[in-house]
Amino acid sequence: MIDIPAFTSNIFKTGLYGSLGAKILTYLVLVIELLNIIILLIFKKKGLFASLIIFMVFTIYITFLNFTNRYEVCGCGGVLNGLSFEKHLFINFSLIFLTIISLKFSNEDKASFDN
Repeated sequence: MIDIPAFTSNIFKTGLYGSLGAKILTYLVLVIELLNIIILLIFKKKGLFASLIIFMVFTIYITFLNFTNRYEVCGCGGVLNGLSFEKHLFINFSLIFLTIISLKFSNEDKASFDN
């Protein structure tokens, strides 16, 4: 997330949150992402699982926005800024798939050390 004011503005524009709610959600998302980075660095498997949950929740959220006609373009303020819903959904599903694959290999790596 590069542009925090743009991210906050786009959360507000969904109509789901007031100004204060959008600000709180912005920083809550940042804290969750930073905590997940720390978890990934210390506990790889738990961090991957947390990432999977975050990707799934966010995918459900943008799908809800799309079906309620609240999704315009990605307004995260980052490198995905301006993506259509379809492209964003494709990237999200790709990340979910890659995270599941990473979890699978994470399990296999651990099993090989137990032998």
